[in-house]
Formats: sequence, C-alpha cells, structure tokens
Amino acid sequence: MKPTERNTREQLIEAAQQVVLANGASSLTLEAVARTAGVSKGGLLYHFPNKEALITAMIDTLCASFETGLAACMADEPDTAGRFTRAYLRATTAPDNDTRAISSALFAAVANDLALVAPFREHMARWQEQIMDDGLDPALATAIRLAADGLWFAELGKFASPGAELRQQIVDTLLALTKG
Repeated sequence: MKPTERNTREQLIEAAQQVVLANGASSLTLEAVARTAGVSKGGLLYHFPNKEALITAMIDTLCASFETGLAACMADEPDTAGRFTRAYLRATTAPDNDTRAISSALFAAVANDLALVAPFREHMARWQEQIMDDGLDPALATAIRLAADGLWFAELGKFASPGAELRQQIVDTLLALTKG
C-alpha cells in the first residue's frame, strides 16, 4: 500500500469516528464520512467498498490503539508473574473518553451484524491466551480480566458504573490480586 493511500485510509477512519462521536452510530453513513473527510463518495469507496469494511477498519484501529496502550503498560511492569494481567488491567481501565465513545457507537452500529465483531473477538482470544500463560492461577487471572472488562463495559454503557473513588479501589484491589 502506498503511503498516501495509508494516510487517506486513516483520514477516512478518523472521519468515521468523528461522525459517530458527533451524531451517534445511526448517523454512520458513507455519505456522511465522505463529507466529513472532504472526499467524494467514490474516493471513500476506493478504500472501503461498503460500510461494513469501514466499520471493520474502525474496530481494527481501536484494537491497534488498545495494543499500543497495552504495550506501554507492559513496559512499565516488572517482569514477574502477572505482568500481562496487570498491564491488561491498567490498559483496560485507563481513562480514554474518545475511545469509549467510539467503541460504544461502534458496538451499537454492529448490533445487527455480529460478524463485524470478529476482529475484536480474535484480539480478545489472543489476550485471553496471554492471560492464561501469565504465571498466575489461570482462574484468578481470567477473573481479573473479566472484572476489568466488566468495569469497561459498565462505563461504556453507563450501567451503574462506580464513582471515581470506588472505581480506583476496585482497580487497586484487582492489581493487588495480581501480585500474590
């Protein structure tokens, strides 16, 4: 792929994210993305032949962004048992409102076609494999991952998520569990 094609693809994905953030998942149309990116619909279709391909690219971008945050958290962790689990917990609970808003809208957008969530499922399966092989009891490590995912989901959907103080206590408790 030529560098300019990559830049255009990234700009289109960013435009799609802007559309979703500004107007919600139902507003995610190829026309709206093309208009926001300042390209023709044909220009958008050159890179993404349909809305599903664009949504898949958006999910891939979110996963790549999480991977970057995860790698940064891994670099900050000592190389001891539970390192990946701690990094996953920290990356999952890091405050990032734009990612949460985009994720929320994307999940709403794909609610009618679960096949579009396949890239996210693949990432989750790989992360779970790393959790299982992290030097902790696999049941404990998985429970910590599920708690982190649950906290993320509660905040994502505004499902009775805890206040800031309790949230920090939860994260601290989960981190303590990774240190034996």
